[in-house]
Amino acid sequence: MELQDTYSLSAGLKRYHDSGQFTDLTIRVAGEEFKVHRVIVCSQSEYFSRLYDGDWKETARNEVDIEEAEPGVVEAMICFMYNRNYDSSGGPQCRVSPLFLNAQVYSLAERLGIPCLMEKAKEIFKDIASTCWDMDDFPPVILEVYTTTPETDRGLRDLIVRTCIANLESLLKKGEFLSVLESCAPFSADIARTLAKISTVQRNIYQCPDCRNQFEASISGGQISYCVHCGSCDSNWDTHKVK
Repeated sequence: MELQDTYSLSAGLKRYHDSGQFTDLTIRVAGEEFKVHRVIVCSQSEYFSRLYDGDWKETARNEVDIEEAEPGVVEAMICFMYNRNYDSSGGPQCRVSPLFLNAQVYSLAERLGIPCLMEKAKEIFKDIASTCWDMDDFPPVILEVYTTTPETDRGLRDLIVRTCIANLESLLKKGEFLSVLESCAPFSADIARTLAKISTVQRNIYQCPDCRNQFEASISGGQISYCVHCGSCDSNWDTHKVK
């Protein structure tokens, strides 16, 4: 398909989404309704495809209820199905933060079998978490991800663990983060495993230039550290690695 054809198709889908013309399926969530085109959602969602392959009462009425979801999250899902993108902030009516919204979009996409949306939500979540890990809603988002995604789905879990490891010193000063560490065993285990791997991989042997004794440590480039034998201070221990 040529670029112009792709653009025309995308513009057409957006036009029908905005106008609601020819919609033949109603999605209901928390008292709100969304009118959509069945072919659009069934072609992208394993859940909706299976629903219409079977003999379910929802398909007879062309009305589907989605339980345990925020309307803003379902709206983001539908917007993605028509436009390949969605408002990652959730818009003015959204009742959750961008971090929560994208964690919930990812969880809903996993639940309804929409892999492309999972990738998009993961990409957006990564960008937001890299700058918002210090926000008050970051610890609750950790719990959200670990309670709404299966253990085998490492998409957001690995992103969260990497973000936490990179900022662990600051996060450990936050009471709510410590509470999450204590209450969420799978998250604590992931942090412990990652720290163990880092410790194993990055530890080197150094020889102190003053006392000439050797010691094992994990020292980042430019980090000021001290010899464990004589207390000598140095900010360039890389030059004292034992070959």
